[in-house]
Amino acid sequence: MGRVKKISITLVAVLMVVFMVLASTNLVTGEEQEEIKKISVIVENQGESGTDDFKRGIEEAANAKRADIDYIEINGEEETEKILEYIRRERENGVQAMILLTDRQQTVLQYLESGKKEMPLIWVNLDSEDGKVTANITFDTEVMAQELAEKIQKEYGEQAEVVLLTNERDSVKKLSLVLEQEFAGYSFAVTRMKISRNAVRKCLDEGEKKKIFIGCSADVTEQASLFFRENEAVLLGIGYSDKVLQNIREGKIDGVMAYSMYSIGFYAMQSAVTAAEKKDFEPEIQVPCKWITKENMKSEYDFLFPIY
Repeated sequence: MGRVKKISITLVAVLMVVFMVLASTNLVTGEEQEEIKKISVIVENQGESGTDDFKRGIEEAANAKRADIDYIEINGEEETEKILEYIRRERENGVQAMILLTDRQQTVLQYLESGKKEMPLIWVNLDSEDGKVTANITFDTEVMAQELAEKIQKEYGEQAEVVLLTNERDSVKKLSLVLEQEFAGYSFAVTRMKISRNAVRKCLDEGEKKKIFIGCSADVTEQASLFFRENEAVLLGIGYSDKVLQNIREGKIDGVMAYSMYSIGFYAMQSAVTAAEKKDFEPEIQVPCKWITKENMKSEYDFLFPIY
């Protein structure tokens, strides 16, 4: 092979390599290649309805934002030290932002503050601990409570006794306290109790006022629906699940203040990616609530099952 031909082949090979490098970095078109963000999502699953919807919102937003997610679902019965170990491992793996859905807020925040590496922290909870998290994604509890109180006041007034049903979860207890505080200015009586069949049955036998039971989470509402005979009491709820919606159709639940876990997951991922990119974003996002009954469920289908 002649010398000129060898030089020509070498030049062609070099140019091809250079072109491939330029193309891979988008320098040929002048476009900046979008970096894939690494986001960690840690969810403490305590049987809360809506976790699957939350995950679907996370995944769809991650696809839209070109984010690589590490979704870790942990059992609510696991020890706190084990949960903190998950968080430590994710930080060491170089995640650029973290989304947390857990009731163990104070312990987790203290642990994160003790570390040297800072990262955007997106919190999904009622209590944001202002100044300690990058963004908080939740629903407007005060507006929800006021709207629910007005409905009860208008329909039942001082003849009603509202019973707030809770369980062991901190988030459920916090929500019951919000409801109790917002209901204080109305004429109906308000009490709180931990849900159990015996407690509910005993409550029904006490006093003469109309009992209005409110499940302070979708799971509590589901459980409560098993304790009543037909038309024995009014059962309302906060949040929803497929089972709750089915019970509304069947008349076992009278209505719920619904918020979308899908939307919460979607906005949480959007905030995490935007924070990782060091761009401006909204630090407090509250998804809307809507009153859902058997009569309007069909017309609110897009709200209950949103598609972005």
